[in-house]
Amino acid sequence: MPKVKEACGEVEIRLVVNKCFNNYMKRRDGVCGTYVRPEDIDFYSNFVEHFEFDTNGDLRKEKALLQIYKDKYWPGNLNILLTGLNVNVDNRGFDETFARHRIDCYQSCQRDNRCHYCMSQFKLITAILKHKEDVIEQLKEEDNI
Repeated sequence: MPKVKEACGEVEIRLVVNKCFNNYMKRRDGVCGTYVRPEDIDFYSNFVEHFEFDTNGDLRKEKALLQIYKDKYWPGNLNILLTGLNVNVDNRGFDETFARHRIDCYQSCQRDNRCHYCMSQFKLITAILKHKEDVIEQLKEEDNI
């Protein structure tokens, strides 16, 4: 984002925050697409002047998205919120390092297959949530020993 802002100069940047843009690059799952989680909106406000939503003209959906992004919180499956994200992942598993990394991202994963930060985060969160019951049970057993 800093490079985009620098290249745009005085031109105001608009960003559709809830769409995993493919930028004409083929992406199966949208994980590496251009999107912003509600919790990360403040990180992008230094670079983007106008945040928009992909709603296909549905005013109720736009109103709901506006409130979610205003509250800066989404407590569920991220693919419900983001158009084009074809992966189930609980949004509560991310922290602010995710946004900080993506802001400085050059999407090298798409150009030369180097960085896989986003996919690693998605897989880690999914694995933790998949096995959380086992971990909770193990912690309970250790407390009773």
